[in-house]
Amino acid sequence: MKKIVICTNLDPASTKAIESLVDQDLLKDSQVELLHCFETQIYTGEYFINYYPTEEQYPAIEGEVLEILAPLDKKLSSIASVNSKCIFSTNPKEEVKEFLNREKPDLLIVATRGVTGFAGLFNSSFADYMLRHSPCDVLVLRPR
Repeated sequence: MKKIVICTNLDPASTKAIESLVDQDLLKDSQVELLHCFETQIYTGEYFINYYPTEEQYPAIEGEVLEILAPLDKKLSSIASVNSKCIFSTNPKEEVKEFLNREKPDLLIVATRGVTGFAGLFNSSFADYMLRHSPCDVLVLRPR
């Protein structure tokens, strides 16, 4: 059984691109990890450090993320064994890379938002990073 990780940013265009995989044999009879990495923020002041979200907020955010992923999870479950997961990190790119090193999937699928040109210059690309640093093959889906 193939082990596949699908990273999603919860963007509707990305979700639609991932849904299109249901009509193809790529995911058929595979174990799919549907993954969203929520970026946490650290704010520092002269006498304090603030974190957003706080660890107390993690369960509520995770619940909301899994609720958003539920329709996609259901569609993919028709052809594959799917497990949805939300993880938290100040550096999602590194966190996902470490996740891939631990889980050792056969394939990583990343759906992009399609930001290119001048706007893409200032928008660090998760897909570009994964292409360079992923320990497994990477399939990049562009929005239609």
